[in-house]
Amino acid sequence: MTSRIDIIGTNGNEGSHYSEGCKRQTMADIYPKYYKDVRQLDVVDVYRVHRLFGVIDNELHHASKKILLCGVRTGGKPAREEIEEARDTLNRWLEIQDEDALA
Repeated sequence: MTSRIDIIGTNGNEGSHYSEGCKRQTMADIYPKYYKDVRQLDVVDVYRVHRLFGVIDNELHHASKKILLCGVRTGGKPAREEIEEARDTLNRWLEIQDEDALA
């Protein structure tokens, strides 16, 4: 059996044995919907995140903002209370989806 050190000795440890076209896949390559290019922006706030990811429902905006900023907003609520309120908002969103399906 060939040892790892023998392989490194043969191939080198810089990866020079790989062809120029061989690029290691990143998580952004594998899951592109989870990543957005923001190089053109200086800063990103919660509202920009919603736009970048196409979140359009008011209830989802509200819940997302509470989750992203739990415990750090000026209202002084504990993180747990913020998460409970986000959960309640998401439950209401689900109720609205059910109501709309019946209409």
